[in-house]
Amino acid sequence: MSKQGAGYLKLIGIAVGLLLGLYSVLWLLPKKSPYTFVKVETCQVGDGETVSGFVVRGEGLLLSGAQEVTALHADGSWVGAGQRLALGYSDEQSVLTSGRAGYYSSVCDGYERVLTPESLKELSLERLDTLFPQELPQEAYGRLIYEQNWYFVAVLPAERLPQCKEGGSVTLCLEAGEFPAEILRVGQTEGEEFLLVLGCDRGLGQIANLRFAEAELIFSRRTGLLIPKSALYYQEGEAGVYVLQGAQAQWKGVQILSKEGDSLLILQQAGAINALQEGDSLVLTQRELYDGKVLK
Repeated sequence: MSKQGAGYLKLIGIAVGLLLGLYSVLWLLPKKSPYTFVKVETCQVGDGETVSGFVVRGEGLLLSGAQEVTALHADGSWVGAGQRLALGYSDEQSVLTSGRAGYYSSVCDGYERVLTPESLKELSLERLDTLFPQELPQEAYGRLIYEQNWYFVAVLPAERLPQCKEGGSVTLCLEAGEFPAEILRVGQTEGEEFLLVLGCDRGLGQIANLRFAEAELIFSRRTGLLIPKSALYYQEGEAGVYVLQGAQAQWKGVQILSKEGDSLLILQQAGAINALQEGDSLVLTQRELYDGKVLK
């Protein structure tokens, strides 16, 4: 082969190499897609009111018969009737026999004989403001909470009155957790406020050492999937979204709960076979879509 032919082949090889390199670079560059996908996120929407209030229980003081007592039991632990409770003194060990069953708390505050379930029946805002704890006896060892039901009494602004109906329910959120509570009593409006009494029979051991607490009252809560408004479509009057299944768009009907800014809170359509799930990829595009359309 002549030198001219060899040079010609060399130039062709270089050109082919450059084309392959350019193609590789273009292939690696991000491609603009006619549609994008977003992850469905779970969202809780609440209508909360943060208040301060008293935790009220049926309880009684435990008296040790001695001074300078050190508690040897965990708060919230269950004590059976007639159980012997260990007490720690500076120089000796002793026991105290429980007269009845209940949850133990080492926190004595003097309200044991002032804030009682019976007192809540006639408690007013004025009376609540003037409550004062009684002086504790020197031999007070702790208290025993002997009724399963407990109560939370708080003062709310009058604007919340329409949401508070006796016999209704509210979620009471304390540091110890969330508790379903019944609205037992709605007091008369006094000025711009009113008294609210809630009752609960759950988690008594968890709140055994609480008395005065900050709480959030959730009057309504809706749980669903939060999606962008642009993901919503209508098909024969039915609301729904398209999700990516392989290379195809799949229709899933939904129920709109509320609008949250640029997003919608939705539920899957009742009785839907292909229910929308967290993690589904929503199809967002300006193009016309239909169930089963192939997206390229």
